[in-house]
Amino acid sequence: KIMTCTSYGDLIFLLYTAKTNPVPLLPAATSVDDTVSTRGSVSYPFSDIGEIAVASDKRIYVEDSVPRAQAVKDAARGALQDRIVLRFDRRGKPEGYIGQEGVDGAPFPFISALHVTARDELVVICRVPDAWQAFWYSSDGSLQYRMEIDNAHLPPSTEKGLIQSLVTVIPDMQQPILHLLIHGYRQTVDEATRTQSSVEVVSSRVWRLDLASREYTSSVELPRNAPRKEKSGLKTIEIPSPPSDLLGVGAGGNYYLLAFADTNLYR
Repeated sequence: KIMTCTSYGDLIFLLYTAKTNPVPLLPAATSVDDTVSTRGSVSYPFSDIGEIAVASDKRIYVEDSVPRAQAVKDAARGALQDRIVLRFDRRGKPEGYIGQEGVDGAPFPFISALHVTARDELVVICRVPDAWQAFWYSSDGSLQYRMEIDNAHLPPSTEKGLIQSLVTVIPDMQQPILHLLIHGYRQTVDEATRTQSSVEVVSSRVWRLDLASREYTSSVELPRNAPRKEKSGLKTIEIPSPPSDLLGVGAGGNYYLLAFADTNLYR
């Protein structure tokens, strides 16, 4: 179920599955555009709700699964394409679904995130075993851009000897640009045994990928988090802190990060 509440916590709208939820006390939502109503509920046969996003006009995007008979198996990649994005207007009226090609398209593989830009464009971020996929749609559901990013097509490392890993893909709020958080790892070898002893993140950089030109345009190095100190007998040792997570990109282009501060403490 999907609930809308006031700032005081009062339930004013409910989009729910009747099979798994009791009948709400809220009245059924009206579908008449010129009718004024502040509370309502709508029943819809959801199957397996996932990610949710909301546009400025209150249109709701809901990830759900298709029936097993409609799922598509990608044997080459070992991936199952069985996810779609349902659309509902502000009153809960169904408006069809979006698939890979747009309205009524083929199912997506695993959906990592749904985003709505400042222009009410829907961006679907997917994962397959060997790559990330991004689908960018106009507000009416037309496919504008499609991009697949695997390790072989990441930008070159700024430092030799680093192993790069794509961690997060976030769309820009204003332009058809993807922001890619890429960690650079260095393997440490034990000289005595000549075996790998540890893997350390030494670089965190956000790259901008322009979907129109399909080129990387610029990058920003994220600040390193200070190591935490712990007592070990009479000594104080420093333990490297994990890198920051990229939470999102603001309308002004600012990055929002979740940074490690101390044990069980983030900022």
